[in-house]
Amino acid sequence: MPDNSNLVAIGRIIKPHGVHGEFKVLPLTDFIEERFSDLKDFFLFNENDGAVKCSVVSVKFSPRYIILGAEGFTIERAERLRDEFIYIDKKDIMKTGDDDFYAFDLVNLKVFDNETKNLIGSVINVYSGSGNDMIEIALEGGDSKTALVPFVKRFIKKIDIPGGAIYIEVMEGLI
Repeated sequence: MPDNSNLVAIGRIIKPHGVHGEFKVLPLTDFIEERFSDLKDFFLFNENDGAVKCSVVSVKFSPRYIILGAEGFTIERAERLRDEFIYIDKKDIMKTGDDDFYAFDLVNLKVFDNETKNLIGSVINVYSGSGNDMIEIALEGGDSKTALVPFVKRFIKKIDIPGGAIYIEVMEGLI
């Protein structure tokens, strides 16, 4: 059974759907049909039991949500899972192209100034939103300061996942 560090969230349970233990899931993937059409099982994670494997019995698609049914789920259990995430094992993620990556691939990468090649810090989080995605960088120096950098071509100059580095354009006021 995987631990939490080997799990990747693919959706968030919004609320129960119907009376048979199905629930609405807000997908957290760009590959919605590909990911959920063939989904056989998923994990729920909680502090008491760790990762708990659940078997999928039905998958339906709506314009904005996935309606998921899992073995042994009741409407009461689905209600208790509001706002919980569903996970898959990291080894089961969909493969990306050579120039593609997942947001979690960026976490822990070293961040360098593209011009001077000086170390700035390391990525500690990636935020997705309705505007631009942002990377949060823990700045070097040990004083617990962080900086948010928009994840756009203007600032992100090179991403080297195998080399463990991101090179950014540093301008006054950015960091």
